Amino acid sequence: MNTDIPNRLRALRECMKEQNISACIIPSEDCHMSEYVNDCFKYRQYYSGFTGSAGTLYITSDKGYLITDGRYFLQAEAQLEGTGIKLVRDGVKGEPDIFALCKSTLGRGDRLFSDGRFMSASFADKLSSLAETQSFDILTENSPVIKACNDLPLQKFSMISELPIELTGASRESKLSNIRAKMSALSADGHVISSLEEIAWILNLRGSDIKNTPVFYAYMYITATNAYVFLDSKASSNITASLDSSKITVLDYSTFYTFIKDITEKKILCDTTAVNAAIISAVKQANAEIIERCDPAVLFKAVKNAVEIENLKRIHLYDGLAVTRFMHLIKNAKDGEYTEISAADKLRQIRGSCPSYNGDSFDTICGYGANAAIVHYSATPDSDTAIMRSGALLVDSGGQYKGGTTDITRVFVLGDTSYEFKLHYTLVCKAMLRLQKAVFQKGTRCAVLDAIARQPLWEHGLDFRHGTGHGIGYMLSVHEGPNRFHYANNAPAIEAGMVTSDEPGLYIEGSHGIRIENEILCVNAFSNDHGDFLKFEPLTVCPIDLDAVLPEYLDESDIKALNDYHAFVFENLFPLLEPDEHEWFSSYVRRL
Repeated sequence: MNTDIPNRLRALRECMKEQNISACIIPSEDCHMSEYVNDCFKYRQYYSGFTGSAGTLYITSDKGYLITDGRYFLQAEAQLEGTGIKLVRDGVKGEPDIFALCKSTLGRGDRLFSDGRFMSASFADKLSSLAETQSFDILTENSPVIKACNDLPLQKFSMISELPIELTGASRESKLSNIRAKMSALSADGHVISSLEEIAWILNLRGSDIKNTPVFYAYMYITATNAYVFLDSKASSNITASLDSSKITVLDYSTFYTFIKDITEKKILCDTTAVNAAIISAVKQANAEIIERCDPAVLFKAVKNAVEIENLKRIHLYDGLAVTRFMHLIKNAKDGEYTEISAADKLRQIRGSCPSYNGDSFDTICGYGANAAIVHYSATPDSDTAIMRSGALLVDSGGQYKGGTTDITRVFVLGDTSYEFKLHYTLVCKAMLRLQKAVFQKGTRCAVLDAIARQPLWEHGLDFRHGTGHGIGYMLSVHEGPNRFHYANNAPAIEAGMVTSDEPGLYIEGSHGIRIENEILCVNAFSNDHGDFLKFEPLTVCPIDLDAVLPEYLDESDIKALNDYHAFVFENLFPLLEPDEHEWFSSYVRRL
């Protein structure tokens, strides 16, 4: 437990009392609704001690609640211990959501603070409806959350760099043209964008304002004839002339809200799930009508072009080679030669020798034994466990390269394991293969594909509390929409060109955790009188550890799929390995 948390909560509640505030909502997001944020925006972590990437903190005068999803239940339990904050398990029957908490704790005359810059416009609308029903007031400015916090760093801006056409495959002019065509179809004469990934993609620029995610802080406003990007003046000094040549006006980041209040366009396209409530308030002050639709760049960005796909295939060879070499190292290490932290460091070092490597795409999850049951486990000096020649090690990792972003999970069998572990491992492997080999009609929604992967586990009464897969950015965030495999999600149909993770898992608290993950590319399969069909091709090139597979739980098509995948791995990696690596590598991709 972070012993500073009670003192921080005490200071927050004193500020709340001074401002006659009954409760505060403290989300995880920054002003751009980012999943991963710069340290300067980590208010939820500051007041709770919980370090996961997703969660909402709700603080009243005498109670505290943290809402988070199934990836983080075990981690949150441990990190909230002794803080007085209760864990609320999102998605679990009988557990309240943030609106239910507000309804049960606020009434007539109460005042709720929720910063308009850190909540999406769609969330703010739901909150306003509840406030009207319950007769409480909502304050969105003069934040007690910020006032009581004196330890977070100030916001800083990194230098921005430009990507060549050899990496992007499309100019920013062509991207703007496509977006304007969508705007025209929606009768929108203006479009506000605040998502950092979308702006970086549109402009073919990258930065380093957020750890592991090569984006930069910016806003963007597009009309039928003009485009404006709001950047820090120093960070953008080296790319201003290039943007000007593309007829994109660079304005100062701090002037964005004032600018929006003065726009003259009357129909403004806004993705209310991706822009904050303060932006919508500024648009309304300009007396403009809001057209609520998904940002067109989201789908454009998700469907990779031919150049991006070729670059992804290239960098996945480097990445797969690095993880394969790590696999050999860790399976042959001595008792205690590595700990979870030093093993993650070693993998980073091996990746560092790869061409075009620019760092990790997220903090490596390296969990040995029972620690692997914590879905997004993060080893600390206190929890760092020695890796022995028994049991198994789960490693979920990825890299940022000049040419793409990777995400891969493997479980390495290090010695004796139980029959239950082997059964679970085999079922997870089977689940991953079932999705990877799926053939389906064009127009099939992500939720249907998720069920294909879960079926082998469901048949045994087993399941996991996270999505089967998420979209992956191109030299951007390792998590990207709109493609996401989850049966309870309303993600749209998968399309050719989308890259998605395929990562079913199983987690037994106190015993073991298993997740096997490949990145898969959606491609056209064939067409006939029955329609157009799609399938997946693997991008990830790395052996799946066969030492815990129980072949009797695989049918012939599963065994064929596993053998075919390992033949693909052999064909691509064998020529890149040194001669003295051929023997052990061949054993890792042996046929069942």
